[in-house]
Amino acid sequence: MKKKNFWVTIIVMLFTNSLISQNNEDNKTLVLPISVVKVIYGDSCDVIIYSNNLPLIKVGTVGRVFGKYTPDNPQRAEELGKGVVKQVYNDQVNVTIGMYNPNITYKRVWPDDFVEVNIVKPKSGYESIFYKLLSLNIYLTNNEGKPFYSFYEIFYHDNKFKEDSLLNACIDELHNSALSLQVNPDYVITEGRFKNNTLGQVLKETTRNDLLDFFNYVVDMPIRYIGQKNNLSEIYSEWLMNSTPISASNLVNVLTYSKSKEDIRRALSLTSVDNYNTIMDKWYKLAIESYNKLDYSTALWYSNLLYTTADGLNNSNFIANSFYINGKVKSKQDQYNEAINEFKKAYEYYAKSNNILGQMAALNNIGCQYVNLKQYKKAHSELSKTYKIQKKLLSNNSENLYLKRIVSITLRNDALSLNLLGKSKKAIPLFQKALEYISNDADEIAARRRALIYNDLANIYNKQGKTELFTEYKSKTAGMYLPVDGEEGWINK
Repeated sequence: MKKKNFWVTIIVMLFTNSLISQNNEDNKTLVLPISVVKVIYGDSCDVIIYSNNLPLIKVGTVGRVFGKYTPDNPQRAEELGKGVVKQVYNDQVNVTIGMYNPNITYKRVWPDDFVEVNIVKPKSGYESIFYKLLSLNIYLTNNEGKPFYSFYEIFYHDNKFKEDSLLNACIDELHNSALSLQVNPDYVITEGRFKNNTLGQVLKETTRNDLLDFFNYVVDMPIRYIGQKNNLSEIYSEWLMNSTPISASNLVNVLTYSKSKEDIRRALSLTSVDNYNTIMDKWYKLAIESYNKLDYSTALWYSNLLYTTADGLNNSNFIANSFYINGKVKSKQDQYNEAINEFKKAYEYYAKSNNILGQMAALNNIGCQYVNLKQYKKAHSELSKTYKIQKKLLSNNSENLYLKRIVSITLRNDALSLNLLGKSKKAIPLFQKALEYISNDADEIAARRRALIYNDLANIYNKQGKTELFTEYKSKTAGMYLPVDGEEGWINK
Protein backbone atom coordinates (compact mmCIF):
# COMPACT_ATOMS: atom_id res chain seq x y z
CA MET A 1 0.00 0.00 0.00
CA LYS A 2 1.31 3.40 -0.94
CA LYS A 3 1.76 6.04 1.73
CA LYS A 4 -0.61 8.42 0.00
CA ASN A 5 -3.43 5.93 -0.10
CA PHE A 6 -2.97 4.85 3.49
CA TRP A 7 -2.88 8.32 5.02
CA VAL A 8 -5.73 9.58 2.84
CA THR A 9 -7.72 6.58 4.11
CA ILE A 10 -6.87 7.58 7.66
CA ILE A 11 -8.20 11.11 7.18
CA VAL A 12 -11.42 9.92 5.54
CA MET A 13 -12.05 7.32 8.23
CA LEU A 14 -11.46 9.80 11.05
CA PHE A 15 -13.94 12.23 9.51
CA THR A 16 -16.55 9.57 8.79
CA ASN A 17 -16.43 8.05 12.24
CA SER A 18 -16.65 11.42 13.91
CA LEU A 19 -20.16 11.62 12.44
CA ILE A 20 -21.27 8.29 13.94
CA SER A 21 -22.88 8.15 17.36
CA GLN A 22 -25.61 6.11 18.98
CA ASN A 23 -27.62 7.19 21.98
CA ASN A 24 -27.65 3.74 23.50
CA GLU A 25 -23.95 2.92 23.16
CA ASP A 26 -20.53 4.23 24.02
CA ASN A 27 -17.72 4.39 21.52
CA LYS A 28 -14.57 3.40 23.38
CA THR A 29 -11.04 2.31 22.57
CA LEU A 30 -9.31 -0.94 23.43
CA VAL A 31 -5.65 -1.89 22.98
CA LEU A 32 -5.21 -5.42 21.56
CA PRO A 33 -2.10 -7.51 20.80
CA ILE A 34 -0.99 -8.23 17.23
CA SER A 35 -0.94 -11.95 16.51
CA VAL A 36 0.48 -12.04 12.97
CA VAL A 37 2.30 -9.55 10.72
CA LYS A 38 1.24 -10.66 7.22
CA VAL A 39 2.60 -8.40 4.50
CA ILE A 40 4.81 -5.31 4.54
CA TYR A 41 4.40 -2.64 1.81
CA GLY A 42 7.29 -0.29 2.49
CA ASP A 43 5.83 2.10 5.04
CA SER A 44 2.69 0.07 5.81
CA CYS A 45 1.78 -3.51 6.71
CA ASP A 46 -1.19 -5.81 7.21
CA VAL A 47 -1.62 -7.53 10.57
CA ILE A 48 -4.06 -9.96 12.18
CA ILE A 49 -5.56 -9.75 15.65
CA TYR A 50 -7.28 -12.85 17.01
CA SER A 51 -10.18 -11.71 19.19
CA ASN A 52 -11.96 -14.28 21.30
CA ASN A 53 -15.26 -13.12 22.78
CA LEU A 54 -14.37 -9.46 22.42
CA PRO A 55 -16.95 -6.67 22.04
CA LEU A 56 -17.95 -5.28 18.66
CA ILE A 57 -14.94 -3.79 16.91
CA LYS A 58 -15.76 -1.02 14.44
CA VAL A 59 -14.50 -1.34 10.88
CA GLY A 60 -12.80 1.74 9.45
CA THR A 61 -11.73 3.26 12.74
CA VAL A 62 -8.21 4.50 13.34
CA GLY A 63 -6.01 3.96 16.38
CA ARG A 64 -2.44 4.18 17.65
CA VAL A 65 0.09 1.37 17.32
CA PHE A 66 2.44 0.70 20.24
CA GLY A 67 5.69 -1.24 20.40
CA LYS A 68 5.89 -3.76 23.24
CA TYR A 69 8.30 -3.04 26.06
CA THR A 70 10.77 -5.76 26.98
CA PRO A 71 13.96 -5.50 29.05
CA ASP A 72 15.92 -6.57 25.94
CA ASN A 73 14.29 -3.93 23.71
CA PRO A 74 13.18 -1.02 25.93
CA GLN A 75 13.59 1.41 23.02
CA ARG A 76 10.58 -0.18 21.28
CA ALA A 77 8.22 1.16 23.94
CA GLU A 78 6.90 4.03 21.82
CA GLU A 79 4.15 4.83 19.34
CA LEU A 80 5.06 3.17 16.03
CA GLY A 81 2.27 4.39 13.74
CA LYS A 82 -1.47 4.38 13.06
CA GLY A 83 -3.73 1.45 12.23
CA VAL A 84 -7.08 1.30 10.44
CA VAL A 85 -9.43 -1.67 10.97
CA LYS A 86 -10.17 -3.14 7.52
CA GLN A 87 -12.15 -6.33 8.28
CA VAL A 88 -13.75 -8.06 11.26
CA TYR A 89 -15.12 -11.58 10.97
CA ASN A 90 -15.47 -14.52 13.37
CA ASP A 91 -12.56 -14.19 15.78
CA GLN A 92 -10.22 -12.34 13.43
CA VAL A 93 -9.54 -8.62 12.95
CA ASN A 94 -7.53 -7.40 9.94
CA VAL A 95 -5.71 -4.10 10.37
CA THR A 96 -3.55 -2.07 7.98
CA ILE A 97 -0.85 -0.07 9.73
CA GLY A 98 1.05 2.97 8.53
CA MET A 99 4.47 3.02 10.22
CA TYR A 100 6.24 6.26 11.15
CA ASN A 101 9.82 4.98 10.76
CA PRO A 102 9.82 1.69 8.80
CA ASN A 103 13.48 2.09 7.83
CA ILE A 104 14.56 1.54 11.45
CA THR A 105 14.30 -2.14 12.34
CA TYR A 106 13.18 -1.76 15.95
CA LYS A 107 10.54 0.80 14.91
CA ARG A 108 8.78 -1.60 12.57
CA VAL A 109 5.67 -3.44 13.69
CA TRP A 110 6.33 -6.89 15.20
CA PRO A 111 4.03 -9.67 16.48
CA ASP A 112 3.00 -9.01 20.11
CA ASP A 113 2.95 -5.26 19.50
CA PHE A 114 -0.39 -3.54 20.12
CA VAL A 115 -3.10 -1.77 18.14
CA GLU A 116 -5.71 0.58 19.55
CA VAL A 117 -9.16 -0.19 18.08
CA ASN A 118 -12.56 1.42 18.49
CA ILE A 119 -15.26 -0.70 20.11
CA VAL A 120 -18.93 -0.43 20.91
CA LYS A 121 -20.22 -1.15 24.40
CA PRO A 122 -23.48 -0.44 26.21
CA LYS A 123 -23.65 2.98 27.78
CA SER A 124 -22.36 3.03 31.31
CA GLY A 125 -22.97 5.60 33.97
CA TYR A 126 -19.49 5.16 35.42
CA GLU A 127 -15.94 4.65 34.18
CA SER A 128 -13.43 3.63 36.84
CA ILE A 129 -9.67 4.07 36.79
CA PHE A 130 -9.46 0.29 36.33
CA TYR A 131 -11.48 0.50 33.12
CA LYS A 132 -8.96 3.06 31.82
CA LEU A 133 -6.11 0.67 32.68
CA LEU A 134 -7.94 -2.28 31.14
CA SER A 135 -8.65 -0.38 27.90
CA LEU A 136 -4.87 0.04 27.52
CA ASN A 137 -4.28 -3.69 28.08
CA ILE A 138 -2.69 -2.96 31.45
CA TYR A 139 -3.20 -5.57 34.16
CA LEU A 140 -2.07 -5.47 37.81
CA THR A 141 -1.07 -8.46 39.93
CA ASN A 142 -0.33 -8.97 43.60
CA ASN A 143 2.93 -10.40 44.95
CA GLU A 144 1.64 -13.92 44.36
CA GLY A 145 1.09 -13.20 40.67
CA LYS A 146 -2.71 -13.18 40.94
CA PRO A 147 -4.52 -10.44 38.94
CA PHE A 148 -6.61 -7.89 40.78
CA TYR A 149 -9.24 -7.87 38.00
CA SER A 150 -10.28 -9.61 34.79
CA PHE A 151 -11.42 -8.25 31.46
CA TYR A 152 -14.98 -9.55 31.87
CA GLU A 153 -15.44 -8.16 35.38
CA ILE A 154 -14.32 -4.61 34.52
CA PHE A 155 -15.59 -4.30 30.96
CA TYR A 156 -19.11 -5.52 31.68
CA HIS A 157 -19.55 -4.79 35.40
CA ASP A 158 -17.65 -1.58 36.07
CA ASN A 159 -19.08 0.59 38.85
CA LYS A 160 -18.10 2.85 41.75
CA PHE A 161 -18.46 0.10 44.34
CA LYS A 162 -16.10 -2.21 42.43
CA GLU A 163 -13.59 0.60 41.96
CA ASP A 164 -13.58 1.35 45.70
CA SER A 165 -13.21 -2.35 46.51
CA LEU A 166 -10.27 -2.78 44.11
CA LEU A 167 -8.56 0.39 45.33
CA ASN A 168 -8.80 -0.85 48.90
CA ALA A 169 -7.37 -4.23 47.87
CA CYS A 170 -4.47 -2.50 46.10
CA ILE A 171 -3.77 -0.26 49.09
CA ASP A 172 -3.80 -3.26 51.45
CA GLU A 173 -1.35 -5.01 49.14
CA LEU A 174 1.02 -2.03 49.24
CA HIS A 175 0.74 -1.66 53.03
CA ASN A 176 1.64 -5.34 53.47
CA SER A 177 4.35 -5.45 50.82
CA ALA A 178 7.01 -3.36 52.56
CA LEU A 179 8.55 -6.44 54.21
CA SER A 180 8.36 -8.68 51.14
CA LEU A 181 9.81 -6.38 48.47
CA GLN A 182 12.81 -7.34 46.42
CA VAL A 183 14.18 -3.82 46.95
CA ASN A 184 15.43 -2.44 50.22
CA PRO A 185 12.53 -1.01 52.29
CA ASP A 186 15.09 1.30 53.96
CA TYR A 187 15.87 2.95 50.62
CA VAL A 188 15.66 6.74 51.09
CA ILE A 189 13.68 8.55 48.38
CA THR A 190 15.75 11.52 47.18
CA GLU A 191 13.29 13.52 45.05
CA GLY A 192 9.57 14.17 44.62
CA ARG A 193 6.72 14.51 47.08
CA PHE A 194 8.12 11.79 49.39
CA LYS A 195 11.66 13.16 49.49
CA ASN A 196 13.71 11.99 52.53
CA ASN A 197 11.19 9.25 53.42
CA THR A 198 12.06 5.55 53.23
CA LEU A 199 10.40 3.35 50.64
CA GLY A 200 8.97 1.05 53.32
CA GLN A 201 7.50 3.99 55.22
CA VAL A 202 5.77 5.42 52.12
CA LEU A 203 4.36 2.01 51.18
CA LYS A 204 2.86 1.59 54.67
CA GLU A 205 1.30 5.05 54.51
CA THR A 206 0.06 5.02 50.88
CA THR A 207 -3.35 6.68 50.55
CA ARG A 208 -6.12 6.42 47.99
CA ASN A 209 -5.05 9.74 46.44
CA ASP A 210 -1.43 8.57 46.18
CA LEU A 211 -2.52 5.44 44.35
CA LEU A 212 -4.87 7.34 42.03
CA ASP A 213 -2.07 9.76 41.16
CA PHE A 214 0.07 6.78 40.23
CA PHE A 215 -2.65 5.13 38.15
CA ASN A 216 -3.34 8.40 36.31
CA TYR A 217 0.37 8.63 35.55
CA VAL A 218 0.30 5.07 34.13
CA VAL A 219 -2.73 5.93 31.97
CA ASP A 220 -0.97 9.04 30.62
CA MET A 221 2.35 7.21 30.09
CA PRO A 222 1.14 3.69 29.30
CA ILE A 223 3.71 2.30 26.89
CA ARG A 224 6.03 0.87 29.56
CA TYR A 225 3.07 -1.06 31.05
CA ILE A 226 0.95 -2.15 28.04
CA GLY A 227 0.49 -5.90 27.71
CA GLN A 228 2.45 -6.64 30.87
CA LYS A 229 1.45 -8.53 34.01
CA ASN A 230 2.53 -5.65 36.17
CA ASN A 231 3.33 -6.48 39.78
CA LEU A 232 1.66 -3.57 41.59
CA SER A 233 4.18 -3.33 44.42
CA GLU A 234 7.12 -3.34 42.03
CA ILE A 235 5.87 -0.74 39.56
CA TYR A 236 4.53 1.49 42.34
CA SER A 237 7.90 1.30 44.12
CA GLU A 238 9.66 2.20 40.85
CA TRP A 239 7.41 5.24 40.59
CA LEU A 240 8.29 6.27 44.14
CA MET A 241 12.01 5.83 43.59
CA ASN A 242 11.81 7.79 40.30
CA SER A 243 10.58 10.97 42.04
CA THR A 244 6.82 10.24 41.75
CA PRO A 245 6.27 11.86 38.33
CA ILE A 246 2.73 13.17 37.99
CA SER A 247 0.36 12.65 35.09
CA ALA A 248 -0.16 15.18 32.33
CA SER A 249 -3.75 15.69 33.47
CA ASN A 250 -2.65 16.40 37.04
CA LEU A 251 0.04 18.70 35.74
CA VAL A 252 -2.54 20.72 33.81
CA ASN A 253 -4.43 21.28 37.06
CA VAL A 254 -1.25 22.27 38.87
CA LEU A 255 -0.20 24.71 36.16
CA THR A 256 -3.69 26.19 35.91
CA TYR A 257 -3.59 27.29 39.54
CA SER A 258 0.05 28.42 39.52
CA LYS A 259 0.17 32.20 39.83
CA SER A 260 3.85 32.87 39.12
CA LYS A 261 6.86 31.37 37.39
CA GLU A 262 8.15 30.35 40.83
CA ASP A 263 4.91 28.42 41.46
CA ILE A 264 5.25 26.78 38.06
CA ARG A 265 8.84 25.75 38.72
CA ARG A 266 7.86 24.41 42.13
CA ALA A 267 5.15 22.35 40.46
CA LEU A 268 7.55 21.13 37.82
CA SER A 269 10.03 20.03 40.47
CA LEU A 270 7.62 17.23 41.40
CA THR A 271 8.99 15.08 38.64
CA SER A 272 11.97 14.48 36.38
CA VAL A 273 12.97 16.47 33.31
CA ASP A 274 12.82 13.35 31.14
CA ASN A 275 9.19 12.82 32.01
CA TYR A 276 8.37 16.43 31.30
CA ASN A 277 10.02 16.16 27.92
CA THR A 278 7.63 13.29 27.22
CA ILE A 279 4.66 15.32 28.44
CA MET A 280 5.66 18.41 26.46
CA ASP A 281 6.13 16.30 23.35
CA LYS A 282 2.63 14.92 23.90
CA TRP A 283 1.18 18.44 24.13
CA TYR A 284 3.12 19.49 21.04
CA LYS A 285 1.66 16.55 19.08
CA LEU A 286 -1.84 17.30 20.38
CA ALA A 287 -1.41 20.90 19.22
CA ILE A 288 -0.36 19.63 15.79
CA GLU A 289 -3.32 17.24 15.62
CA SER A 290 -5.70 20.07 16.55
CA TYR A 291 -4.13 22.31 13.91
CA ASN A 292 -4.50 19.64 11.24
CA LYS A 293 -8.18 19.28 12.21
CA LEU A 294 -8.58 23.07 11.78
CA ASP A 295 -9.32 23.35 15.53
CA TYR A 296 -7.13 26.40 16.01
CA SER A 297 -8.40 27.40 19.46
CA THR A 298 -7.46 23.99 20.87
CA ALA A 299 -4.09 24.13 19.10
CA LEU A 300 -3.38 27.48 20.74
CA TRP A 301 -4.54 26.15 24.13
CA TYR A 302 -2.01 23.31 23.96
CA SER A 303 0.59 25.72 22.66
CA ASN A 304 0.08 27.98 25.67
CA LEU A 305 0.27 24.98 28.01
CA LEU A 306 3.46 23.92 26.23
CA TYR A 307 4.96 27.41 26.58
CA THR A 308 4.09 27.65 30.28
CA THR A 309 5.79 24.33 31.02
CA ALA A 310 8.80 24.89 28.76
CA ASP A 311 9.36 28.40 30.13
CA GLY A 312 9.27 27.03 33.67
CA LEU A 313 11.91 24.46 32.73
CA ASN A 314 13.93 26.91 30.57
CA ASN A 315 13.59 24.48 27.67
CA SER A 316 14.33 26.57 24.58
CA ASN A 317 13.36 23.92 22.05
CA PHE A 318 9.82 23.44 23.34
CA ILE A 319 9.42 27.20 23.79
CA ALA A 320 10.30 27.45 20.10
CA ASN A 321 7.76 24.73 19.27
CA SER A 322 5.08 26.80 20.97
CA PHE A 323 5.91 29.90 18.92
CA TYR A 324 6.06 27.77 15.76
CA ILE A 325 2.54 26.45 16.36
CA ASN A 326 1.31 29.98 17.02
CA GLY A 327 2.85 31.10 13.75
CA LYS A 328 1.17 28.31 11.78
CA VAL A 329 -2.21 29.17 13.32
CA LYS A 330 -1.80 32.92 12.73
CA SER A 331 -0.92 32.22 9.11
CA LYS A 332 -4.07 30.10 8.63
CA GLN A 333 -6.09 32.93 10.18
CA ASP A 334 -4.61 35.36 7.62
CA GLN A 335 -2.74 37.25 10.36
CA TYR A 336 0.50 37.22 8.40
CA ASN A 337 2.35 39.99 10.25
CA GLU A 338 1.58 38.34 13.58
CA ALA A 339 2.73 35.02 12.10
CA ILE A 340 6.04 36.60 11.10
CA ASN A 341 6.61 37.75 14.69
CA GLU A 342 5.86 34.25 16.02
CA PHE A 343 8.20 32.56 13.52
CA LYS A 344 10.98 35.04 14.36
CA LYS A 345 10.64 34.12 18.05
CA ALA A 346 10.60 30.43 17.09
CA TYR A 347 13.83 30.89 15.11
CA GLU A 348 15.48 32.66 18.07
CA TYR A 349 14.72 29.81 20.46
CA TYR A 350 15.51 27.06 17.93
CA ALA A 351 18.92 28.71 17.54
CA LYS A 352 19.39 28.66 21.33
CA SER A 353 18.66 24.93 21.39
CA ASN A 354 20.74 24.27 18.25
CA ASN A 355 17.75 22.73 16.47
CA ILE A 356 18.76 22.96 12.82
CA LEU A 357 15.49 21.58 11.50
CA GLY A 358 13.59 24.12 13.54
CA GLN A 359 15.73 27.03 12.39
CA MET A 360 15.34 26.16 8.75
CA ALA A 361 11.59 25.64 9.00
CA ALA A 362 11.06 28.91 10.91
CA LEU A 363 13.11 30.93 8.42
CA ASN A 364 11.25 29.41 5.50
CA ASN A 365 7.91 30.25 7.05
CA ILE A 366 8.94 33.88 7.57
CA GLY A 367 9.56 34.18 3.85
CA CYS A 368 6.28 32.43 3.08
CA GLN A 369 4.34 35.02 5.07
CA TYR A 370 5.71 37.80 2.89
CA VAL A 371 4.48 35.81 -0.12
CA ASN A 372 1.06 35.65 1.55
CA LEU A 373 1.22 39.44 2.10
CA LYS A 374 2.00 39.80 -1.64
CA GLN A 375 5.15 41.66 -0.64
CA TYR A 376 7.15 39.79 -3.23
CA LYS A 377 10.25 41.98 -3.13
CA LYS A 378 10.48 41.49 0.61
CA ALA A 379 9.67 37.80 0.22
CA HIS A 380 12.52 37.44 -2.29
CA SER A 381 14.88 39.34 -0.01
CA GLU A 382 13.99 37.25 3.07
CA LEU A 383 13.99 33.93 1.21
CA SER A 384 17.36 34.70 -0.40
CA LYS A 385 18.80 35.37 3.07
CA THR A 386 17.13 32.20 4.31
CA TYR A 387 18.71 30.12 1.55
CA LYS A 388 22.20 31.44 2.38
CA ILE A 389 21.74 30.52 6.04
CA GLN A 390 20.23 27.15 5.11
CA LYS A 391 23.22 26.28 2.91
CA LYS A 392 25.52 26.85 5.90
CA LEU A 393 23.29 24.75 8.15
CA LEU A 394 23.15 22.05 5.48
CA SER A 395 26.91 21.93 4.98
CA ASN A 396 27.35 19.68 8.02
CA ASN A 397 24.25 17.65 7.25
CA SER A 398 24.56 17.21 3.50
CA GLU A 399 22.84 13.80 3.41
CA ASN A 400 19.85 14.76 5.53
CA LEU A 401 16.85 14.36 3.21
CA TYR A 402 14.49 16.33 5.43
CA LEU A 403 16.83 19.32 5.46
CA LYS A 404 17.06 19.16 1.69
CA ARG A 405 13.26 19.17 1.44
CA ILE A 406 13.05 22.36 3.49
CA VAL A 407 15.72 24.00 1.31
CA SER A 408 13.78 22.94 -1.78
CA ILE A 409 10.63 24.57 -0.41
CA THR A 410 12.51 27.80 0.29
CA LEU A 411 13.91 27.92 -3.25
CA ARG A 412 10.51 27.22 -4.81
CA ASN A 413 8.86 29.99 -2.77
CA ASP A 414 11.65 32.37 -3.76
CA ALA A 415 11.20 31.40 -7.41
CA LEU A 416 7.46 31.98 -7.14
CA SER A 417 8.12 35.45 -5.71
CA LEU A 418 10.43 36.34 -8.59
CA ASN A 419 7.95 35.01 -11.12
CA LEU A 420 5.17 37.11 -9.59
CA LEU A 421 7.50 40.12 -9.88
CA GLY A 422 7.70 39.42 -13.60
CA LYS A 423 11.22 38.02 -13.41
CA SER A 424 10.58 34.56 -14.82
CA LYS A 425 14.10 34.28 -16.30
CA LYS A 426 15.58 34.59 -12.81
CA ALA A 427 12.89 32.30 -11.37
CA ILE A 428 13.63 29.36 -13.68
CA PRO A 429 17.16 28.62 -12.28
CA LEU A 430 15.75 28.65 -8.75
CA PHE A 431 13.02 26.20 -9.70
CA GLN A 432 15.71 23.97 -11.23
CA LYS A 433 17.84 24.26 -8.08
CA ALA A 434 14.82 23.36 -5.95
CA LEU A 435 14.45 20.20 -8.05
CA GLU A 436 18.11 19.27 -7.53
CA TYR A 437 17.71 19.12 -3.76
CA ILE A 438 14.95 16.51 -3.98
CA SER A 439 15.91 14.79 -7.24
CA ASN A 440 17.06 11.57 -5.52
CA ASP A 441 14.44 11.60 -2.77
CA ALA A 442 12.25 8.51 -3.10
CA ASP A 443 9.69 9.68 -0.53
CA GLU A 444 6.23 10.27 -1.98
CA ILE A 445 6.00 13.76 -0.42
CA ALA A 446 9.16 14.66 -2.32
CA ALA A 447 7.58 13.27 -5.49
CA ARG A 448 4.56 15.51 -4.98
CA ARG A 449 6.80 18.52 -4.52
CA ARG A 450 8.71 17.71 -7.70
CA ALA A 451 5.33 17.59 -9.46
CA LEU A 452 4.53 21.06 -8.12
CA ILE A 453 7.79 22.45 -9.49
CA TYR A 454 7.28 20.71 -12.84
CA ASN A 455 3.87 22.39 -12.97
CA ASP A 456 5.40 25.78 -12.09
CA LEU A 457 7.95 25.45 -14.91
CA ALA A 458 5.30 24.24 -17.36
CA ASN A 459 3.20 27.35 -16.65
CA ILE A 460 6.18 29.64 -17.23
CA TYR A 461 7.14 27.97 -20.51
CA ASN A 462 3.51 28.07 -21.64
CA LYS A 463 3.40 31.83 -21.12
CA GLN A 464 6.70 32.15 -22.98
CA GLY A 465 5.27 30.16 -25.89
CA LYS A 466 7.89 27.41 -25.53
CA THR A 467 5.59 24.56 -26.47
CA GLU A 468 8.14 21.73 -26.32
CA LEU A 469 9.32 22.67 -22.85
CA PHE A 470 5.73 23.17 -21.70
CA THR A 471 4.79 19.69 -22.97
CA GLU A 472 7.92 18.12 -21.42
CA TYR A 473 7.29 19.47 -17.90
CA LYS A 474 3.51 19.12 -18.02
CA SER A 475 3.86 15.44 -18.92
CA LYS A 476 5.91 14.91 -15.73
CA THR A 477 2.91 15.90 -13.62
CA ALA A 478 0.58 13.33 -15.20
CA GLY A 479 -1.18 11.23 -12.59
CA MET A 480 0.54 13.05 -9.70
CA TYR A 481 -1.24 14.35 -6.65
CA LEU A 482 -0.47 18.04 -6.26
CA PRO A 483 -0.47 19.20 -2.62
CA VAL A 484 -1.55 22.61 -1.42
CA ASP A 485 1.08 25.27 -1.98
CA GLY A 486 3.38 25.66 1.00
CA GLU A 487 2.69 22.16 2.32
CA GLU A 488 5.85 21.25 4.23
CA GLY A 489 4.68 19.12 7.14
CA TRP A 490 5.66 19.51 10.74
CA ILE A 491 9.07 19.55 12.31
CA ASN A 492 10.27 17.72 15.43
CA LYS A 493 7.87 14.82 15.18
